[in-house]
Amino acid sequence: MRFMDSKLYKTVYERLAVGSDLGELSSTYGINIDTLNALLHQKIVRETMHNHHKIQSNAHTLAQQWKCGEPIMTISEKLNFPPVMTAWLILSARGISRSQFRAILRNPKGITDHRLQKELTDALKKDIVYSPEAIAERTAKGKMVEDTVNLYLTSLGMKFITEQEARQKNHAKTPDFLLNGALKFQDQAVRWVECKASFGDEFEVKRDYRKQLRHYASLYGSGLVVYWYGFIDGITLDKIILTSESGLL
Repeated sequence: MRFMDSKLYKTVYERLAVGSDLGELSSTYGINIDTLNALLHQKIVRETMHNHHKIQSNAHTLAQQWKCGEPIMTISEKLNFPPVMTAWLILSARGISRSQFRAILRNPKGITDHRLQKELTDALKKDIVYSPEAIAERTAKGKMVEDTVNLYLTSLGMKFITEQEARQKNHAKTPDFLLNGALKFQDQAVRWVECKASFGDEFEVKRDYRKQLRHYASLYGSGLVVYWYGFIDGITLDKIILTSESGLL
């Protein structure tokens, strides 16, 4: 899907809650699973960031509930908070450091406490955002998007400097692809390309614009942003074109 009507987006976004919602929503609204999964991931991250401080302030209470026998997953579901993040708040309140927690996540079978091992293993299986497996999958998707755009630009004969190459040359605020010449896209000349393995709703685009895109436009001129899973119809940015997988390939 190249773009989504804002009314449809609002309906779908509100109905998305858990992974089991994806199939029904895909069938009902004709939106592919990957796009819905990207939306669900973004929604969980935003809600987690919004609620984190409030829930963290009650971490010692959560730790006491767990000590008294309440499972991590039960606490997570009551809070509507990601399982791995719930486990982190409980264990940090019990004196576990961040580095120790990361080591536990990498090797839960090494936990000598059998109850904790079982509950953390369950939490890792059910957390679709913050488990090491989910993070690795997200990283792989980001690389896939960049690799695909790299091939696209190369097939057009474009020469460019990648973000990694630019960093090695100490360039500040460099997009994923800084073009050596102008690329004509939708009748406009663009000089840089940024890749996003996400869906471009208003929140996402505004955040990206504030953190990165406006700086690229100021430094290098007009550019192209690839929101791989689509974007909301009608969003416009000065000197920046939005596109998606289907709009690019």
